[in-house]
Amino acid sequence: MKKTMKRLSALLIGMMIALSSAMAVYADEGYTYNYDYWGDIQYSPDAYEVSGVYSAVDFGLETGLKTPSGLFVYEDMIYICDTGNNRILEIQRTGSQTLELIRVIDSFKGGEGPETFSSPQDVAVTDDGYIFIADTNNSRILKLDMDLNYVMEFTKPVDATFDQDLSFLPCKLAIDTAGRVYCVATNVNKGLIKFEADGEFSGFIGATEVTYDWTDYIWKRFATQAQREQMESFGRCAAGEIFPHRLRHLGFIETFEQFLQLRLHAGIFLFERKFESGKLLTLECDRDIFLFHDHTSS
Repeated sequence: MKKTMKRLSALLIGMMIALSSAMAVYADEGYTYNYDYWGDIQYSPDAYEVSGVYSAVDFGLETGLKTPSGLFVYEDMIYICDTGNNRILEIQRTGSQTLELIRVIDSFKGGEGPETFSSPQDVAVTDDGYIFIADTNNSRILKLDMDLNYVMEFTKPVDATFDQDLSFLPCKLAIDTAGRVYCVATNVNKGLIKFEADGEFSGFIGATEVTYDWTDYIWKRFATQAQREQMESFGRCAAGEIFPHRLRHLGFIETFEQFLQLRLHAGIFLFERKFESGKLLTLECDRDIFLFHDHTSS
């Protein structure tokens, strides 16, 4: 019996040593983390590992990269917007760890405007062999063929929905299979700007819908100053707002997961929190609506 216990103890100790060694090795490999709703660090498995770092010297360039801001990968080709140098680098992946510079694209042929770029910030390549470039400071999106011949350009929309006092500064691009262009433009907050394949502006997509609660508006419009101040102790808030911080501050919850659990409740639930000072708060929860009451003066 004693021998058996000794063997079990030795086996258990061995397993603990092996496990701790494995954990130490994993820790040495690196770690990935993010911040949760409360700003606390949450660790997670490595999202990726760096396999190589390349500079202008590796590509035989005399001028170093300057504020590169856009990158697109098509098959074994990599396109980099070297924004500060007004050029696009076309690079080919020739091996698992090797890259080769194919050409520097800093001009094109044809078109009515300048045949060079000014702070290009993004690039995209399509299956039918066209290169789209967000030529930001030239206020246009260029469409070129693979021989760098000008095909067409997309410029500031002339439309009542687009403020004509704003400059058209495209900075990010996406092209769908039909050749439609979607772009993010600096100073435009209505969503993605959408162009049809023929260059016609067709509107904005993806903008966050703005809603307004007329009940709150009427209440705030006619409430006295005292009533407005009282709203701090009697609140009616939607779950998607900053309200979770307040619940945590008042001691009803400690983690964001607990807040999510509150939202899953069906029907109305009542929670109570009493402070050492004698302050008593209650919280009513009905899915996405929360009401809390200060009973200290009652």
